[in-house]
Amino acid sequence: MDPITHLHILAEPSILNPEYWSYKGEGNANLILSYQGPDSLYENTILRLKKIEKEENKSKTQDDSYTENLEFIDTVIGPLIGLNYVGKMLLCELQSDFLTELSKKIELDRPESRRFKTIDIKERIGLICSDHTKLSSALFPPEHVISIEIKPKWGFLPNSEYISDCNQLKRKVCRYCMHQYLKYQKNPDIQTRSHFCPLDLYSKDKKRVKRSLECLIDTPQNNLKINLNDRRISFEQEEDILRVESSLGINDSKSEPETRKERVIDLLSSAVTKALLHDGILEKLKKLQSTLDETDIEGVFQIYDNLTEEEKLELTSKPLDWEPVVKRYMLRMDRGTELPERQNLSKEEKFQRIYEFMVSTTLKDCSVMLTLISSKFMPSQKRHLTDAVFSSFEVNDHQFLYKVRIVDLDPKSISKIPHYFKLDQEIVAYFRELCVERTCTP
Repeated sequence: MDPITHLHILAEPSILNPEYWSYKGEGNANLILSYQGPDSLYENTILRLKKIEKEENKSKTQDDSYTENLEFIDTVIGPLIGLNYVGKMLLCELQSDFLTELSKKIELDRPESRRFKTIDIKERIGLICSDHTKLSSALFPPEHVISIEIKPKWGFLPNSEYISDCNQLKRKVCRYCMHQYLKYQKNPDIQTRSHFCPLDLYSKDKKRVKRSLECLIDTPQNNLKINLNDRRISFEQEEDILRVESSLGINDSKSEPETRKERVIDLLSSAVTKALLHDGILEKLKKLQSTLDETDIEGVFQIYDNLTEEEKLELTSKPLDWEPVVKRYMLRMDRGTELPERQNLSKEEKFQRIYEFMVSTTLKDCSVMLTLISSKFMPSQKRHLTDAVFSSFEVNDHQFLYKVRIVDLDPKSISKIPHYFKLDQEIVAYFRELCVERTCTP
């Protein structure tokens, strides 16, 4: 599939067969399906569909929402990080009868907690994307392809002059670690606080990165998903441990189960550490997150809150032209110039700070997808076919091939700035009341 811009919508009725698609997962706004049909052109692809609450009589989604997503990726993510990290995406024309039958087919495969929403059968546009949990079956045996999805969250401690005196904790304790205490108190589904600290993951220090990954494996919450041949892995299941052990190229059938588990986790976390450090994607994310959010939500909220009603309407209602926003940001980075003082901002500069903050918010919530396979399962006669696509490394005498992609890059709504500010204040206030002695190492 060649990349198709947001101006082109694929009309391909032959793939709109409910039997060709199986349930893969979903979030709050989108449902994900995996292609299982006969057309090799769509091997290893997924279909993203919009969701809507079941009791709604009228669709609230917009036909151009996925178009806006692609435009955001083309004009923002591409220049800032590189389109090579995104993969292929196509807009697909949908039909209501296909969506209706598909909704019925997958209903029982969905988690019960998600069933208050359903596929929006009035939506006419879907998004076909590369499935980054899989690799070409012509090159790699699918039963040994390991995919690791990490939601790394914030990679920096804010240092803005606009942080209020009562919120100085933000300068020494990272957002994720503080938020864990509030989530543990408010969310009954969270039984254990995670000891994962994003600053360790972003640190570029091999030992800290590996430790952070081991913490994620121990308490993944929604920050880590490991799949083997498109099946979710749990290290509490001995069968899963054996399957990962085999796919890592370990041959040790005599070890005790607990020893085997420790060895598998050690090698897997070492391999992921090596891949992340070798690729450098986290270093890019950290720099972008912090330099796009130099003002912090406290400063951005004050700018937003002090806009006139006309300015707020202009900011939130007009189509976003991201290209000049990115160009102004990149020019500032190239020149190393400081942001102007808040009291001296023009309307354009106020809007620029808000736009940059929104891009940073997307990058703080994206996921890094790492696809990994032992070279043991790569036929030597086909190795030349992978050199331009995959990187390789060795760890503990094991050689691996890997590929890194970024997913969950949807633009955030500017209208949510008051919500972000309120949540920020709630997180810090709750953590401050607990009087927890904690410092996160940058």
